[in-house]
Amino acid sequence: MPRLLKVIEPLLQGLLDVEPPAKRVPYQSRVMWSLAAALVYISLGQVPVFGAELKLKSDSAAFFLGGLAPANRGSLAELGVAPMITAGVLMAVLANTRVVEVKNKGDRALLQGATRLVALVLTMAEAVLLVACGMYGDVGLLKGTLIVAQLTYAGALLVAWDQLVSKGYGLGSGVSVFIGVTACESVVASAISLRKVATAAASAEAAAGAKEYQGAIIALIHAMSSRPNKLSALGYGLFRGNLPNLLGVFTTLAVFMLTVLAWCCKQQLPVKYAKFRAQQAQYPIKLLYESNIPLILFSTAA
Repeated sequence: MPRLLKVIEPLLQGLLDVEPPAKRVPYQSRVMWSLAAALVYISLGQVPVFGAELKLKSDSAAFFLGGLAPANRGSLAELGVAPMITAGVLMAVLANTRVVEVKNKGDRALLQGATRLVALVLTMAEAVLLVACGMYGDVGLLKGTLIVAQLTYAGALLVAWDQLVSKGYGLGSGVSVFIGVTACESVVASAISLRKVATAAASAEAAAGAKEYQGAIIALIHAMSSRPNKLSALGYGLFRGNLPNLLGVFTTLAVFMLTVLAWCCKQQLPVKYAKFRAQQAQYPIKLLYESNIPLILFSTAA
């Protein structure tokens, strides 16, 4: 029976491949490439899908498929990094169970190419599924095909940037950069967003029919400058329950700093060579090894 990687090798010839750098890329260049990848992801999240009519009802099938599209609704980054993560986990399971045999460096290169191919297939399949379920309204065959093509192209672009960052031109992996950008967008919007949101009558302003600022810091500044009771304004900014509050922002920053501290913690374990007892070395044992995979799996299951 021919090996699976050799069977799909002809399909990988048409995929965009990034050669690893011949020498170590300077740190400043890696930061710039990572920032460029983040900028591309942010830009895709701000460009709406052409021809889409975003009408998501709570009783539609697309509403329950929202976990497939964690990025901005109705944008080219609709599918986010879900196809790449799913493809990576799937191919890792196949490799560890020996369904896909990886014996040498060439096989590892084929496995990486197969992962990109599976990610593109999943991107197209999820795009077709969302269009068929009415995620973008009642679109015909022509508009539906156009929407699928746009989402597939955006997914291919993200796969290419992920490979570029992961090959050593950037910091870490592209998926981690995209996830970090999404988290930073959420934190920044919760803290300093100038957007006004109409909420339920949970405050004096909402009860009077006015809109409230989404950003917790902006809302506190506005409340302190417009309300005569400064203590009440401070409590509103810290503990408002209908929109992001300062307590949530401070908690997020504290958890972030504790996570970074725990990730940096390591214990140097002294080791000796069996044949050369006089030679000693230090083997670092880190406190955290799992990176962001548990958070991804938890958010998917939730």
